[in-house]
Amino acid sequence: MHATAPSPLELERPIEPGLRDRIRRVGRTALDLLLPLRCALCEAPVEQPGQLCAACFARTSFITDPCCARCGVPFAAEGQGGAAHLCPACRDAPPVYGEARAALRYDQQAAS
Repeated sequence: MHATAPSPLELERPIEPGLRDRIRRVGRTALDLLLPLRCALCEAPVEQPGQLCAACFARTSFITDPCCARCGVPFAAEGQGGAAHLCPACRDAPPVYGEARAALRYDQQAAS
Protein backbone atom coordinates (compact mmCIF):
# COMPACT_ATOMS: atom_id res chain seq x y z
CA MET A 1 0.00 0.00 0.00
CA HIS A 2 1.35 3.41 -0.97
CA ALA A 3 0.78 6.40 1.23
CA THR A 4 -0.38 9.51 -0.59
CA ALA A 5 0.99 12.93 0.18
CA PRO A 6 -1.37 15.19 2.14
CA SER A 7 -3.11 17.87 0.15
CA PRO A 8 -2.16 21.53 0.72
CA LEU A 9 -5.49 22.01 2.49
CA GLU A 10 -4.66 19.27 4.96
CA LEU A 11 -1.32 20.96 5.73
CA GLU A 12 -2.93 24.33 6.31
CA ARG A 13 -3.11 25.31 9.96
CA PRO A 14 -6.15 27.17 11.25
CA ILE A 15 -5.66 30.92 11.46
CA GLU A 16 -5.70 32.19 15.01
CA PRO A 17 -8.63 34.43 15.96
CA GLY A 18 -8.15 38.04 14.92
CA LEU A 19 -5.14 37.33 12.67
CA ARG A 20 -7.19 37.49 9.48
CA ASP A 21 -8.54 40.93 10.48
CA ARG A 22 -5.04 42.18 11.33
CA ILE A 23 -3.75 40.97 7.96
CA ARG A 24 -6.61 42.77 6.19
CA ARG A 25 -5.93 46.01 8.10
CA VAL A 26 -2.22 45.87 7.24
CA GLY A 27 -3.07 45.18 3.60
CA ARG A 28 -5.60 48.03 3.52
CA THR A 29 -3.08 50.43 5.10
CA ALA A 30 -0.43 49.44 2.55
CA LEU A 31 -2.91 49.91 -0.29
CA ASP A 32 -3.97 53.31 1.07
CA LEU A 33 -0.33 54.40 1.17
CA LEU A 34 0.25 53.28 -2.42
CA LEU A 35 -3.13 54.41 -3.77
CA PRO A 36 -4.65 57.04 -1.42
CA LEU A 37 -8.43 57.33 -1.35
CA ARG A 38 -9.62 60.20 -3.56
CA CYS A 39 -12.90 61.99 -4.21
CA ALA A 40 -14.82 60.38 -7.06
CA LEU A 41 -15.08 63.76 -8.81
CA CYS A 42 -12.09 65.98 -8.01
CA GLU A 43 -9.37 63.71 -6.59
CA ALA A 44 -9.29 65.45 -3.17
CA PRO A 45 -8.45 63.10 -0.27
CA VAL A 46 -11.43 61.29 1.32
CA GLU A 47 -11.91 58.72 4.08
CA GLN A 48 -13.86 55.97 2.27
CA PRO A 49 -13.69 54.52 -1.27
CA GLY A 50 -16.25 56.07 -3.64
CA GLN A 51 -16.89 59.01 -1.32
CA LEU A 52 -17.23 62.64 -2.39
CA CYS A 53 -15.22 65.35 -0.65
CA ALA A 54 -17.18 67.99 1.29
CA ALA A 55 -16.89 70.59 -1.49
CA CYS A 56 -18.17 68.23 -4.22
CA PHE A 57 -20.94 66.92 -1.97
CA ALA A 58 -22.11 70.51 -1.31
CA ARG A 59 -22.28 71.22 -5.06
CA THR A 60 -24.26 68.03 -5.79
CA SER A 61 -27.97 68.57 -6.55
CA PHE A 62 -29.83 65.67 -4.99
CA ILE A 63 -33.43 65.20 -6.09
CA THR A 64 -35.75 65.64 -3.13
CA ASP A 65 -39.46 66.30 -2.75
CA PRO A 66 -41.36 67.75 -4.45
CA CYS A 67 -41.03 65.41 -7.41
CA CYS A 68 -43.23 63.21 -9.61
CA ALA A 69 -44.42 60.13 -7.75
CA ARG A 70 -44.10 58.03 -10.93
CA CYS A 71 -40.92 59.10 -12.76
CA GLY A 72 -39.15 61.18 -10.08
CA VAL A 73 -38.74 64.33 -12.20
CA PRO A 74 -38.24 67.25 -9.79
CA PHE A 75 -40.93 69.93 -9.51
CA ALA A 76 -40.19 73.63 -9.18
CA ALA A 77 -42.94 74.10 -6.56
CA GLU A 78 -44.83 71.93 -4.05
CA GLY A 79 -48.27 71.93 -5.70
CA GLN A 80 -47.01 71.46 -9.24
CA GLY A 81 -47.86 67.74 -9.43
CA GLY A 82 -51.44 68.14 -8.24
CA ALA A 83 -53.13 65.75 -5.84
CA ALA A 84 -51.58 62.69 -7.53
CA HIS A 85 -48.07 64.22 -7.48
CA LEU A 86 -47.59 63.39 -11.18
CA CYS A 87 -45.77 65.38 -13.84
CA PRO A 88 -47.72 66.23 -17.03
CA ALA A 89 -45.96 63.48 -19.01
CA CYS A 90 -46.88 60.76 -16.50
CA ARG A 91 -50.41 62.09 -16.14
CA ASP A 92 -51.00 62.20 -19.95
CA ALA A 93 -49.23 58.93 -20.87
CA PRO A 94 -48.36 56.85 -17.80
CA PRO A 95 -45.15 54.83 -18.28
CA VAL A 96 -45.29 51.04 -18.13
CA TYR A 97 -43.27 51.00 -14.90
CA GLY A 98 -44.76 51.78 -11.51
CA GLU A 99 -42.07 54.03 -10.09
CA ALA A 100 -38.55 55.19 -10.92
CA ARG A 101 -36.22 57.54 -9.13
CA ALA A 102 -32.87 59.21 -9.78
CA ALA A 103 -30.65 60.35 -6.94
CA LEU A 104 -29.17 63.40 -8.67
CA ARG A 105 -30.21 66.13 -11.05
CA TYR A 106 -28.33 65.71 -14.30
CA ASP A 107 -26.36 68.96 -14.27
CA GLN A 108 -22.71 69.92 -14.72
CA GLN A 109 -21.78 68.42 -11.32
CA ALA A 110 -23.46 65.06 -12.07
CA ALA A 111 -21.95 64.95 -15.56
CA SER A 112 -18.38 65.21 -14.18
